[in-house]
Amino acid sequence: MRSWQRIFSLALVCVAFTGFVTPAAVAATRAPRTPTPGIYPPGSKIFGHTYAQLSASWWRWSFQTPLHGPKGQIAQAIAPFTGKVNCRYAQKGDVWFIAPPLNAATSPVNRTCTVPQGKALFFPVYDAWADNLNYPGQPPTTYTSKQLRQQAAGYLANASSLTASLDGTTVASLSHLSSPYRTKAPVWHYTLPADSWLNAYFNQTWPAGTTTPPPGAAADGVYVAVKPLSAGTHTITFGATGTGLDENVTYTIKVPAT
Repeated sequence: MRSWQRIFSLALVCVAFTGFVTPAAVAATRAPRTPTPGIYPPGSKIFGHTYAQLSASWWRWSFQTPLHGPKGQIAQAIAPFTGKVNCRYAQKGDVWFIAPPLNAATSPVNRTCTVPQGKALFFPVYDAWADNLNYPGQPPTTYTSKQLRQQAAGYLANASSLTASLDGTTVASLSHLSSPYRTKAPVWHYTLPADSWLNAYFNQTWPAGTTTPPPGAAADGVYVAVKPLSAGTHTITFGATGTGLDENVTYTIKVPAT
């Protein structure tokens, strides 16, 4: 399967996302030489969680959040590219997740949402996943954890330039896949709802309760964690360019005064 705006990675759909990046190119725990104000550097503990742990949690959140909530909520995966989105939906704890919409690889995204004070924000600049789930009615594939990690890494290789900023300040040491913000998630697992983005994206009908086939899912990508924002209006941008790719996402974050 793969990740939306960029690449997904149903091992059933493809055996490679878009190339292969060797593990030697990954520097996930090396801190950038110039820290960026308001950004947690790689190696940080973000309310007790590492970048790698949060990347797995981000993926689990994206898989397990129904596209439509019981009170009319709409998941970020299918919310409009432009306008207000509900960033509160399916969030919990001290770290909230941001996601670009499905198919945002070639269309600008300009969204506004409200986040309470005291919440860190975590989002993928560019990422991919791989697991052994197959189309409904088909047996799972049998790739090993190592092979799934290689697939997830390979799917990133079409990105040649990455960028993110907070309130106009560019995140340092981010532009390439060898960035210290590059993170490989520990093996993670999901349980799909009936109304999943996976069904919507692939036009399939994986039933509610579908779980990750052994040995679990692998993920790889470049992620950014933003420190809790002060009251007021803030702007987060992120994107990637490369072969067949021109991702350009802007979130205007409104933080109410308490």
